[in-house]
Amino acid sequence: MPFSEKQREYFDNANKRWNFKTGATRSGKTYMDFYVIPKRIRARIGKPGLAVILGVTKSTIERNILEPMRNIWGSDLVGEINSQNKCYLFGEMVYCIGAKDKGQAAAFRGATAKYMYIDEFPDISEEVFSIFSSRLSTPYSCADMTGNPKDPRHWSEEFIASDKDIYFQRYTLYDNPFLTAETIHNIERDYKG
Repeated sequence: MPFSEKQREYFDNANKRWNFKTGATRSGKTYMDFYVIPKRIRARIGKPGLAVILGVTKSTIERNILEPMRNIWGSDLVGEINSQNKCYLFGEMVYCIGAKDKGQAAAFRGATAKYMYIDEFPDISEEVFSIFSSRLSTPYSCADMTGNPKDPRHWSEEFIASDKDIYFQRYTLYDNPFLTAETIHNIERDYKG
């Protein structure tokens, strides 16, 4: 499938410690991640630290991230989450953590993360985000995050506006050239207000 101009821009330029995309449902913000995640993981194979995918729940990680990647890359490269919350991805064992479980998040205190992908990051509590964000502690550590925008006073918006090493994109429906006019109209009507 071809990529939009905005998606290509992210793939080429999102090289900061923190790489964020927020925007409307169906705006295309998550699709590029199915190519960014393998790029990040493979670039860090053999380097010290953990790779982590954090989502609201393990089932949302499976539905939003792993299943679509499995459809693109196949089950040899994109495994299933096992009973230890690990999944084989592109040659690396990756922890897949549902953020609602603060106990699991607390278990990562003291760990070093070389890569984190955070799905729907504004829906994760600030406390859990703080636990994981402090784990990015190597020169090559980075995170990619995506989500729908929240209130300007929400902790995630304050983080985006901070002076941290951030690459940020905000998407609208019009950034997805693959949607039909009818689809855009229906989404706008459904989410109006």
